[in-house]
Amino acid sequence: MPNSVIPKIGLGTFGSDRYSADQVGEAVENAIRAGYRHIDCAAVYGNEREVGAAIRRSGVPREELWISSKVW
Repeated sequence: MPNSVIPKIGLGTFGSDRYSADQVGEAVENAIRAGYRHIDCAAVYGNEREVGAAIRRSGVPREELWISSKVW
């Protein structure tokens, strides 16, 4: 993605501990299929597996997505 710009709007995955793993994955997958290309995560959220699996299922190449995280 040379010369590309991170999308201004992305899907935040904070608070996903209130939902099942399936619900988190479905939300991420649906967002990507709807056109979201920025997914905001953090290791402290504990949802890396669900987010990663949803990205794979979406069929959108990883190179087309921005995945941001935080260092705590």
